[in-house]
Amino acid sequence: MYDWLLDREVHSNQGYMTKSLILLLRHLFNDFNFNRVEAACVPNNLASKSLLERLGFDQEGYAKDYLRINGKWQDHILFSLRKKIYNERRKT
Repeated sequence: MYDWLLDREVHSNQGYMTKSLILLLRHLFNDFNFNRVEAACVPNNLASKSLLERLGFDQEGYAKDYLRINGKWQDHILFSLRKKIYNERRKT
């Protein structure tokens, strides 16, 4: 499991998460030979949703009461990226 959190006021829109996830995905697919990486975010987190889509993740579903955050169960959008798709999208 990998989670991210950045101070929005200080680090927002500077590409830190994009660069970090690009390196993480490269490591997972190439060094650890993962076939699939999954991700989830709350529906109102448009920045995370956009980031995942830009990196090639496909939306796969919607999970109700997926994770408890600050004492409240939160729905999440489910995403995945398969190695085959990752490699194809890297070529373009």
